[in-house]
Amino acid sequence: MEEMKLLMLFLLMCLTSCRSHEMIYGEDEVDQLPVFQTREKDFSSYISKNFQLPEDYGENGIYGHVVIHFVVEKNGDLSHFKVLKSAYPNFDRQFIRMLKKMPKWNPGIKDGRAVRTRYAVVYFVGRTINVDANIRKRPINRLQ
Repeated sequence: MEEMKLLMLFLLMCLTSCRSHEMIYGEDEVDQLPVFQTREKDFSSYISKNFQLPEDYGENGIYGHVVIHFVVEKNGDLSHFKVLKSAYPNFDRQFIRMLKKMPKWNPGIKDGRAVRTRYAVVYFVGRTINVDANIRKRPINRLQ
């Protein structure tokens, strides 16, 4: 009986780790890129509505861009997040947190079937700008 439990545990571990051994295709290797789109919004709209700047954003006046790399799984989930270029650590963490909460994507397609696809997002964030003597602050955010 104990051997059976160990065998079942081993099989379960193998099945859950199989996904990580499947090939991950690059953006240039698939016939159709992964796409995020819901009925209400596209990717840019989703970020505009759901991304919250870190609390210390205004204090640091960060600017630049963040590049985040992730995998769109065959079922549309996102996984394996990695920051390739950081704008600011708290900004990066907040952006990844938002990505993890996204609804499923349409996966990449190769030879007519869904495949795991590596995908990168570049998000530009602007420095707070002092417009005049009143020192109005206006963060500038763009998605490319």
